[in-house]
Amino acid sequence: MDKQKFKIISFLEDRIGIDVEAIGESNLIKMITDRMHQLNIDDLEMYHKILHSSQREYKNLIDLIVVPETWFFRDQASFEFLDYYVSQIFIPQTKGLQPLHLLSLPCSSGEEPYSIVIQLLEKGLHPSRFTVDAIDVSPGSIKKALRAVYTKYSFRFLQSQEDKIKKYFVMEEGLYKLKQTVKDCVKFYEGNALDQTSLLHRNYYDVIFCKNLFIYMSVKSQRQLLDNLSALLSPEGILLVSAVEVEYIKKEGFTALPFPRAYAFQKKNKTIPLKRENENSCIDEITILNQKALNIETQEPEDQLKKAKELADRGLLSEAEALCHQDLNEYGPKAQTYFILALIEHALKNEVESEEYLLKTIYLDPKHYEALIYLALLAEKKGENAQAQLFFNRARRIGQLTSMEGGCGAE
Repeated sequence: MDKQKFKIISFLEDRIGIDVEAIGESNLIKMITDRMHQLNIDDLEMYHKILHSSQREYKNLIDLIVVPETWFFRDQASFEFLDYYVSQIFIPQTKGLQPLHLLSLPCSSGEEPYSIVIQLLEKGLHPSRFTVDAIDVSPGSIKKALRAVYTKYSFRFLQSQEDKIKKYFVMEEGLYKLKQTVKDCVKFYEGNALDQTSLLHRNYYDVIFCKNLFIYMSVKSQRQLLDNLSALLSPEGILLVSAVEVEYIKKEGFTALPFPRAYAFQKKNKTIPLKRENENSCIDEITILNQKALNIETQEPEDQLKKAKELADRGLLSEAEALCHQDLNEYGPKAQTYFILALIEHALKNEVESEEYLLKTIYLDPKHYEALIYLALLAEKKGENAQAQLFFNRARRIGQLTSMEGGCGAE
């Protein structure tokens, strides 16, 4: 890589913690080149100096790097968990005497924090009983969030709830304008999640939504981010992340709460008792599968996975699934185990579960080519074109690297 390009990328890594591998070096260089063209500059060293001295140009570049891929009530299970937490845990514990404090970080163009507000209003909470803060590093995203005008693409899984859309939005010229009563419930801030000084003045939060941020950060920045979030959480606060980030959070001193697909965590030794209305229906699905797996003869891990793949190929999906879960229990998380589970769920037409396993696969093995291709195709199918392109680009780089390595040994 050119020395000056390396300097600029290193500057961005230090400032916002990006993982170049996750975003794609070629994508990042193209964004830098686009900004240089906008400024009529062809000297990388000069642009590097401008980035250091001009806060305005730094923000312009950040707006290019940050791709908002979000919609209202994304990860529905997280909001179902919030509903449960408020009514069954927070209000009984506080006797309704203190407000609920929530944070959305990164908040992107506002769909997530506004979804939080709508969920709480639907629960019957008065705006005086909760606060919602929203932080994002992108000035452009904050501007869009404050405007709160959306297209139909922000309602991918809300179209079936026309009553909720009519209740909280006004339709004008094909656009959805959020009502002022909801807008007034969120305070937006432009800020860097890695900058402790910009976060220290915040109050303790009872619930923090932090989804799909860890996956774009370097290892060092992931640690800093989690430290900052931990400092912002109240002693019994809840951290909500995305499926692909679950394994990392588990390893770093947090305990998962037993609420399916909510990906909710608390600091260790602070877990709240989660009791559902029907205890029997809440038995962990993995526990059931592990009971089925007890009758399977113990094998070496590689043999077990090979056998699981063979069973799946023969259409014996239940047996293959049980064997995979036995492997996870005995040998811990492995990328290939999750990938086989993803293929099983895909065969069963369970795309949500399949995607979750694929995300776990690439978390453990970021260079798993097949998983990246599957994720790209799933994202494309859901209309998440920017996300699909990121997955395709990552897979393409891995494919090129494999070809080069193969070529070197061909002689």
